[in-house]
Amino acid sequence: MKISIQDLTLAYRKAKVDLYYSSHPSIFKIAEYEEKIAKNLNDLLEKIHLKDESWVTEATFYGEWSLDPKAIKKSLTSVNDGLVFASPTDEWTAIVENKLFPEAEFRLMAHCSIDMHVLSALWMLKVGDIYDRQLSANSYGGRLRRKPNNDLDHLALGSFKPYLRPFKEWREGGIKAMQAGLASDKKIVALTADISSFYHELDPEFMLNETFMSRLGINLNEGRIQGRSATRFNEAWNTS
Repeated sequence: MKISIQDLTLAYRKAKVDLYYSSHPSIFKIAEYEEKIAKNLNDLLEKIHLKDESWVTEATFYGEWSLDPKAIKKSLTSVNDGLVFASPTDEWTAIVENKLFPEAEFRLMAHCSIDMHVLSALWMLKVGDIYDRQLSANSYGGRLRRKPNNDLDHLALGSFKPYLRPFKEWREGGIKAMQAGLASDKKIVALTADISSFYHELDPEFMLNETFMSRLGINLNEGRIQGRSATRFNEAWNTS
């Protein structure tokens, strides 16, 4: 598939909005990138068309990482059950005096280059769309912005739909299902789970697993989706 400068310009527009609304926006990096945006995007385009892909393994491309403070795990339950401190200073003093050894918790944060953010947005436009299209409405998190006919919305601001509303629908859907079960005098069991550092532990190699792609009806090598989405994707691919 041929990638054009128009594709990268659209990807940059998506990446910029995604970064701006992230928890750690790279405002200064964006401003610096835009000082020579035409050159930067054309340089990236040249790299994408290279047969040698070793540039994606260079630190100047994928960036750095840091451990940012997230929380402090502390508890006074073993000393003063039910005691609540109005002053954080008094609470911390009590913790230290009772030698409870609070634990600091950190969050792993990526500090990628703008080029990597642009390439990631391009991947979502060209490849991520293929996977996302196969998901049902029961998948709520991190869904790409689409038009009413389910085609990818290239002109929408940012790559993803706002998450708060889908999260509310997911939560209320579970509550309603439990309420309906109880109203019907059924015995129900509700399970909730949260996987710690899920995305940090997830190996993306599964997306290239032949069995996984076969079940979704995806054939990346031929540049098309098999099955129910074949016609629509082939049309989009041919016009790219």
